[in-house]
Amino acid sequence: MRAGGFWSAYARVYDTIWDSPLTGELARCVHALLPGSGVVVDLGCGTGLMARGVGARVVGVDSEPAMLDRALREGRIEEGRHALAEASGLPDACAQAVLVCNVLHFHPNPAAVVAEARRLCTKGAILVLTWPVPGLDTDDLLRWDRIHGRDRLDAWWAHLLRSSIGIRSAVTRAVTVSAPDSSALIDADDVVLSDGVVAGCQHLLALRV
Repeated sequence: MRAGGFWSAYARVYDTIWDSPLTGELARCVHALLPGSGVVVDLGCGTGLMARGVGARVVGVDSEPAMLDRALREGRIEEGRHALAEASGLPDACAQAVLVCNVLHFHPNPAAVVAEARRLCTKGAILVLTWPVPGLDTDDLLRWDRIHGRDRLDAWWAHLLRSSIGIRSAVTRAVTVSAPDSSALIDADDVVLSDGVVAGCQHLLALRV
């Protein structure tokens, strides 16, 4: 399977895996940091789970059309743009907030994604970055799901799909897994609004830029 085929397959099962208590908890923490109006750009939006219910106009950017189609169909984003996270094609300073959620550890050039996110921010905008804590594995996620009330069969099915996707990503070399250095993402003029770990699984860094 080519790398493009990997992402297409991932899109078909993405919600089954990630529409979960963990994603819901992370989304609540992210939404609490966002303005209630204006434009939010979600770079690498996937199927829009993180943007769901934001309460502002959301522009989703993703390189996989199937992900965007689902995000639009489910009403999680208002506008979809088929583009790379590091080259969205959106105008400068167009957003009051930019989300980069669970993208950096997949991307071969995370610095370019952060630079693009900063380009899109108006002065004083909120930039939110999330990524998994180092060493997190599928067994950890299964335990978190079960402890926090996910149905047993749903949790195990998501676990099996995560494992399958992990194998496919290794075969196709579609995914580069490397946790970013949070200190390298902060500029001198940034105001750090949040820098911590959500649910023991997800690092969350929020900046006013």
